[in-house]
Amino acid sequence: MLVEENVRFDEKKMALILKPTEACNFSCDFCSSSELVEDKRSRLGLDKVTAFLDRFPMTKFIFVVGGDPLMMSPEYYWTLIEFLEEKEYPAIISMTTNLWDFYKNPNKWKELFLHPRIEIGTSFQFGGGRLIKPGVPLTEEIFTDIVRVYRKELGNKDLCFLAVVNKDNEHLALNNVYLAKALDLQCRLVWMSASGRSTEPYPMAKLYKIIVEIWKLGLAKYEQTALNISEKLRGIEISCPLSRNCDGGMRSLNADGRYFSCGPLNDDLDPENEIDFESEVVKGENFYLPIQTARQGKFLKDECITCPMFQMCNACWKHVKDLKDSGLVEEQCTSMKAISSDLMAMAKAEDINSLITEFNELQI
Repeated sequence: MLVEENVRFDEKKMALILKPTEACNFSCDFCSSSELVEDKRSRLGLDKVTAFLDRFPMTKFIFVVGGDPLMMSPEYYWTLIEFLEEKEYPAIISMTTNLWDFYKNPNKWKELFLHPRIEIGTSFQFGGGRLIKPGVPLTEEIFTDIVRVYRKELGNKDLCFLAVVNKDNEHLALNNVYLAKALDLQCRLVWMSASGRSTEPYPMAKLYKIIVEIWKLGLAKYEQTALNISEKLRGIEISCPLSRNCDGGMRSLNADGRYFSCGPLNDDLDPENEIDFESEVVKGENFYLPIQTARQGKFLKDECITCPMFQMCNACWKHVKDLKDSGLVEEQCTSMKAISSDLMAMAKAEDINSLITEFNELQI
């Protein structure tokens, strides 16, 4: 496996994905993280998390996904916060949760959620696949009430939501953006991966056709992906899922303690992506680059090398693998060529430039 030379572990600005449990109080029929562990009782101990942070003290973000993060106790996160505070490490803890346990028990989570180290994101999409329990979908009315309770308890604490797009709900994708506008939120449309309960990926190019439509309708303010696409096409190196070298700054810890460089490949328990935790973290012997190793000389197709959309279509290694395994390479290629001029126009548009400037100013 390739390794990065002359690594200063204590200076590396990392992002760490935590999948502390596979447990979830929802039953979504598209869940990509439903086969993380054999023992469904597995919970990720904080000893591995703190060992990682001691090895990479400049870690900027800890992204907690699942399962659902709220299936862990508040004390789990308080202990992590206390560790970060004691060591004066800078990491922010960003959770993506269905918020159901908060919705039912706001006082259980309120103090934690209001802590400045905690960021919250949630999820919703039209189409009925996000299920509170088998046969019972999370409806627009229920989701809107979750947002109401969130604002009542947490005031102006930021909130955005992910919406997973697939072939069954693509005709409803714009509804998510209109809902974000009505609720004065941002949403982020993401393609479905072929992991867990999902057997077929949704091609990036089909999603980006929807993103172009969102921009043309003047709704880019309410959807985050348009900005990421535009930055990528302007030559700005950005993070997942549009980075070809994400293994240089990203790691994922599974509920059973297994260690990967990529969250979606963690969902697959991909042996090519698994990293020796003892070697990299405990001993600090090497900094491994499993994605750059696996993808050497590999693209969706040979013609990609001369295509102006190369850096888009071949950015996410997990998506490249999914498209190849599902026989969707030609559909992706044809669809991307059809929208490439629109994507370039969007990347250069003044309204997008203004939104990028506004967003970057908020991050300072």
